[in-house]
Amino acid sequence: MPQSTNEREITDILFDLGNVLVPLHPDTAFRRLLPHLPLDKAALLRRDRLAFLRLLHEPKAALETGKIDFPEFCARMSVILGVSLPIDEFRSIWCSMFSMDPEMIELGERLSTRYRTWLASNTSRVHYESIRERFPRVLF
Repeated sequence: MPQSTNEREITDILFDLGNVLVPLHPDTAFRRLLPHLPLDKAALLRRDRLAFLRLLHEPKAALETGKIDFPEFCARMSVILGVSLPIDEFRSIWCSMFSMDPEMIELGERLSTRYRTWLASNTSRVHYESIRERFPRVLF
């Protein structure tokens, strides 16, 4: 019996990266950044996290949409936050907000044996590259 348009077989499964396969923990990065911040920015982060996040919004959005690369992002963040960190140290801090969800990875691995699986994300290149390096199983 032919399948109706409402009973099509599933052939593909799409996974999101952030907060699905790799949970985000921005506070991890903020804790690592805190000792490098000048007193006024550190106080703002402790007192009013939303106000602190608003400072980061424009460069973060530009990075995540590919309008700027990571060195430009780092330069802008250095000015906004009043920090002077080597780019590799800033990258390490900025990318420390991810962990891996082993149960979701296992689910993806199992499903990828039966279905075409796809990964979609709006994450920045620097985060994607860090995730690939730290959690190679994410790319089942």
